[in-house]
Amino acid sequence: MSNHVTEDLIRSKVTQDTKERLSTVFLVDSLTDPYQWRCQVFLLRVRALGFMCLFPSELSVQHALSQVEQSAGLEEKCVITEVEVDVESAKGKALGTISMFIADIPWSYLGLFRKVQLRGGATSTPIFTFRFGTSLARPNVASAEAVADRWISDVLDAEAAKEYTTAEEGFDGVSEGAGGSGVDRSGDIEALHVRIAQLESLLQSRGDATTTGAQSLFAGARRGGLSQADWARLHQAAGAAPKRIARAQRAAPQAGGDHPALQTLRAEQDREVGGPEAEDELEAELASGLQSVQDSTHRLLLLQMKQTQALMKTLWK
Repeated sequence: MSNHVTEDLIRSKVTQDTKERLSTVFLVDSLTDPYQWRCQVFLLRVRALGFMCLFPSELSVQHALSQVEQSAGLEEKCVITEVEVDVESAKGKALGTISMFIADIPWSYLGLFRKVQLRGGATSTPIFTFRFGTSLARPNVASAEAVADRWISDVLDAEAAKEYTTAEEGFDGVSEGAGGSGVDRSGDIEALHVRIAQLESLLQSRGDATTTGAQSLFAGARRGGLSQADWARLHQAAGAAPKRIARAQRAAPQAGGDHPALQTLRAEQDREVGGPEAEDELEAELASGLQSVQDSTHRLLLLQMKQTQALMKTLWK
């Protein structure tokens, strides 16, 4: 299995945590095996034509990079500078600031890099590591990124700087998408709005069902009051006036006329309460009226009359 490094591997690690950035690849001193030493690499950023990383401050690193440029006749040039970066322990404890190399590496230099092998036998090949005094250390990400920002604007040419800036904006967009799960939820939101409207409509209809009889008969007037037509219907449904009103006034016809069953009831009211024969006649009229009447208001009144008639018959017995 080859341990040579690819662009995809580098690109996949530059946005990972400190451990992944530091334990993915080594720099070596030769394009071919065997090599004489290995060096830790801290991956920082990528661009279209290369990547940025940190190395321990070892002169052998500079020599290896310049040597491969000359021997392989590479057209792209590696840019490397010494900078100061904060370091920390493996547990994240701040240790201090040390010197290290920051470099812009063209993809054509990937032959000098090897994958870190996490399994395998021990090797006697020397390894250059980040150290604070005699203690092992690693670059602090925040400090390294701040140094990288300044280095890009102060040292790199305009084209390379633009590539790094554009790539960084792209990573920010990916991060924002990941934070929001990367899925378009506009359809779900719209569905929720529709569902809310349905529930509101259901609650409104249930509220309508619990209103009084007059309100249910005149649903359109719940908020704006009763119209003249509504009042006319109420007067028509109310029937004859109390006894203190003159009989001639009670006999005045209502607008639109009444159903025959209602007229029979009013006749009985004018005669006070009739005998059993009159009650039987009225019950027949009401039963017939329920079969033929279509107006909902009249049907409601007829049902109430029928209940009253049953009560009257009980009282006569």
